[in-house]
This record gives sequence, structure tokens and C-alpha cells, in this order.
Amino acid sequence: MIIDNTMLSAYKRCPMLYWYRHHHNLVPLEKSLPLHYGEVLHACIAHLYQHNWNIWGVIEIAAEMFDESIADKDRNAETLTNVINSYHKQYEGWEKHEKLISVEQTYDVQMSDNLWYRAKIDRITAIDNILIIYDIKHSTRTPNDWQLSQWLLEPQFMGYIWTAQNHIDFKNYKDILFIIDHITVTKKKVELNRYGQKYEAWKIDEWHWSVVDYSDGMMALYPEYYRLPMSCDCTRYFRECDYFPLCSSPPESRENLMHHLYKKEVWIEQKNE
Repeated sequence: MIIDNTMLSAYKRCPMLYWYRHHHNLVPLEKSLPLHYGEVLHACIAHLYQHNWNIWGVIEIAAEMFDESIADKDRNAETLTNVINSYHKQYEGWEKHEKLISVEQTYDVQMSDNLWYRAKIDRITAIDNILIIYDIKHSTRTPNDWQLSQWLLEPQFMGYIWTAQNHIDFKNYKDILFIIDHITVTKKKVELNRYGQKYEAWKIDEWHWSVVDYSDGMMALYPEYYRLPMSCDCTRYFRECDYFPLCSSPPESRENLMHHLYKKEVWIEQKNE
């Protein structure tokens, strides 16, 4: 079995969310603006690093990829262009100080006999014997200290560190630093910040064994057992879960809802090892 951060976060929030998303491979027909904006932003920043900071090529990519029909006052084609220009202006030449190793690359590392962990890391660089892992985040507000502390506790970041520690490509590095490459974007401003963090070894070990434990439940999942009761997680952040219509509907109507509210989309290929 191969698992990634999306699968883990879905299962930890709700086994039914994991079941519909990663067994039925269902995604809502309606696009999520934050997710879509983030995907385009990631593609644009990756292009900058991969093509000698060619700003015009990135502007063209943004124009082609972004769906203006779902834009709002903060996340739209204009603010996307502002972000790209600001990022280019602030960080061009940064590669003179850091050696670029990879951009938007996927790494697979074996965790146990029948379990592999897959991490897609936004960017990896190095300074001397220190490996630096970057994760790009964007929001419409600058994070306060509490929000930043919660972000840095996200399990996916520990997963990136564990991947780097256990992947053969990075065995020669003595230390690993994690950095959130944060972009605050609104109609009125673009703000760029970077926040660094080092994780203690016991936290990484704890993350590793928690993933192994979760994987047992993911492989043995019997969905009907988890259908009730519903909880506050079904409406987290004052927004219904994308699969709330399925979980809250009678069994005879679920097949019809699957065809009318969702589409099939596979994010990760399962392979037998």
C-alpha cells in the first residue's frame, strides 16, 4: 500500500471522507477556489525555479491555468500576477546562496514490509551539509503566532523530514531545516514571509509509528461501521464536508448523488509491492 499526506489527513478527520475520496476516487464537481488558486500558484513558482526565473513564461502559465469564473476579490488573475511579480522581485538570485536540489518532486520511502510513504515536496535546497525543505502556503491573512505554531505542528511536515532522513538521495546531509514559504494575498497587498522550524527526533519517530498504526485501519476499513454518529468535523470551519450529502442521505439515494455531485479523479496510484 502507498499512502500520502492527503490520504492520512482525510482518514484522521473522518474514515468516511477517506473512503469516498480514496476508495471511490470521488471529488466534487464544483471547484474549490483556495485549492485551485494554490495549484496554479505552486505551478508558477515551480516554473520560476526550473526556468531561470523567466517571469514572462510564468505569467503566461498563470493566464492559461487560472479559472477566472470562480475568482473572488482576493483570489483572481490580477492578484495572482501581483504574487508572481512580488515573488520574483524578492527571491530572484536566492539560488546563489542555496543549491537547488528538486522542485515539486515525489519521493517514495518504504515504512514497513507492505507500506510505502509518498511525499510530494514543493522544493528542496541545500547549504553546505544542511538540507532545507520548503512548503508553499498561501492565505488571505498574515498568520499570527498561534496560527503559525499550529501550522508547524502539521503532521505532513514531519513526514517530509522523515522522508529526507530515510531517502537514499539525502544520506550525506548532517542536518535538516524545514521552512514554510508563506504568501499573504489580498486585493490590496502581497506579503511574503518565511518561517523556519527544526523538529526533535522523538517527534519524527512518533509521527512514523502513528502512520503505521493509521495504515492498519485504512487497509481494514469497513465503511458502514463509521457512518454514524456525525460530529463537528462534518462541518469544520463552518463549512460542510464535501461528502456530507452522501453521509447524510439514505442508502438508496447515494448512488444517484455520486453521479450528479461528484466526478472520478485518481490522485495517487496504488501498486502492489
